[in-house]
Amino acid sequence: MCELCCLYFSAPAFFPQKMKQMQVQKGEQAHVQCTALGDTPIEIMWKIGGKRIGEDIDQRCSFICL
Repeated sequence: MCELCCLYFSAPAFFPQKMKQMQVQKGEQAHVQCTALGDTPIEIMWKIGGKRIGEDIDQRCSFICL
């Protein structure tokens, strides 16, 4: 009897470039961009002061995935 077992490992997401800190005044727009690499699906969560931001939390936010 011969059995073949295949193991697949997913590569975790990583950012090839370090993010830069950004400051904006209240009422101004901020545009942030990142490139994430790894196996799909990749999920990115943006946070400010440890609190998650996103379209589902704040209608002023919008995200575009390329």
